[in-house]
Amino acid sequence: MFDEKGQAGKITDGRASDDDGSLEFATSATTKRQASYHSAGQLPLADLKNTPLTFQKSNGNANWQIRITGANTGTSSGFTTLVWGAPSTAGKADATSSNQWWATRQLGNIARGQNATLSDLIAAANSDGKKAVVDLYGISSQPGGTADAKVNVDEVTFNGCTTNFKVSGGNGSIEFPSFGS
Repeated sequence: MFDEKGQAGKITDGRASDDDGSLEFATSATTKRQASYHSAGQLPLADLKNTPLTFQKSNGNANWQIRITGANTGTSSGFTTLVWGAPSTAGKADATSSNQWWATRQLGNIARGQNATLSDLIAAANSDGKKAVVDLYGISSQPGGTADAKVNVDEVTFNGCTTNFKVSGGNGSIEFPSFGS
């Protein structure tokens, strides 16, 4: 996993969908954001078109984060992050056909922060002959405000692979799955 320093989620026995544990994000006035990522091995962004992008979650703020390079952003790296925020209610969060995706930089003629479908963002990222790739994908929580907040996430499905975060062992040891296998 590739995590931002001091912001990684933790595998706990908290429930998101099953009883074997989940990835927990706990935010507060001093830790306003948590995020955990996994390498996508430079997966062509176009390969995500029409593939399930889901996760199970408890009540609270959880978001898809798909970090790409080589996109039509007007920068040499073509870096941007594609973001989708799940509803705050517990259950299966399905971003597959949502029109509420947005990018942290302008993609083609889609403005930074403008809502669109993932298909539209993929087309804009790959416009002008660009071939965008996914470097990292993950889940973040950044609910805003100063109150303590927590969300548990499990069964993350990306590019046909589902990750089940699981606590194992009698002494509270943690089983670290290969996020995305």
